[in-house]
Amino acid sequence: MTDSALLEGCIELFRNGDVAVTTNGVKTVTPRGIPFPHDGCGQDGEWVEANFTNGTAFAVSFTPATTGVSTMTDSASVTFVEWETRTAATWPQDRARRTIGVCEEVSITLQPVLNGVALSNQLQSSQLYNLGNGCWTYIAADIAAIDEVSALTFGSLFSFNILAPTGYDAQLTKVTKDPTLGISGAFKMHFDLVLLPTNVSFSGIQIAEVGMTSTNAIGYFAEPRNASFLVHTPAAGANVWTGVGSKNTGVDEAQIAELPSPWSAGSMSWPIPNKYRRKQNPQAEMVFCNTDQHFAVDVNGTATESKFDWFATATTNRVFNYGRTVSP
Repeated sequence: MTDSALLEGCIELFRNGDVAVTTNGVKTVTPRGIPFPHDGCGQDGEWVEANFTNGTAFAVSFTPATTGVSTMTDSASVTFVEWETRTAATWPQDRARRTIGVCEEVSITLQPVLNGVALSNQLQSSQLYNLGNGCWTYIAADIAAIDEVSALTFGSLFSFNILAPTGYDAQLTKVTKDPTLGISGAFKMHFDLVLLPTNVSFSGIQIAEVGMTSTNAIGYFAEPRNASFLVHTPAAGANVWTGVGSKNTGVDEAQIAELPSPWSAGSMSWPIPNKYRRKQNPQAEMVFCNTDQHFAVDVNGTATESKFDWFATATTNRVFNYGRTVSP
């Protein structure tokens, strides 16, 4: 004959690192130092946050063991587990960060491996794949949000703070031109771009400028013979999807075409919404900033182009000037 009984127990975690396990009224204390490092009582706020606020999750099991006739031995065990997150992108250098870019990929691992652990997340547009052996791949949503990851066994584990791009840091690197004397326009501004913010990786997205038509043309640019200048076309970089570099980098070339004479004073702008989408299996497209491009010409054929708070000007005898339109 064997007997079994319902076990009652609790676990107490003390600030100084002690762990107490009580089973059916019998209390066993494990001295501090297991499982957390310590230096005695009165730990500072940083230690408490590291070990408890963001502490290691644990699982508890109580196992009644029976041997012989009418005898029973009760045992209690505590398994301490560690959840690790690591970004696929190697930049920024902090790969354990949980502030990530839209569509950024993160690996999640559990040590030691426990059978039957299932993870879930709140956002439907995030993707979570179980690779087995305590490994998961998480791909962030394509919108800015907070996404909580949890497990049925442990409850809420941690959250990802997902950030969308907000704009560019643009640096004008050079201006190239057609050197032919007597012509107007016909030059190109070259920019090095960094997609912001830089505390996350945007390697999981593509970006594009939306091609639109100018609605504010006056003077020279409003003349019917110059109607082709009004449309921002793929030849000028519109509606062309490009990837983002490993450090959120990219390039842009802003060109003004040759402006045929006779000239008169005039100006126009291309409205340029910038949008992004998921690089793999793209669906929704989200606008995140505007980088309008502006053009002007005077009666002498001196042409000016500006974008990203930079400008370039050229006379018909091919004298150039360029710089910032506003202070950085």
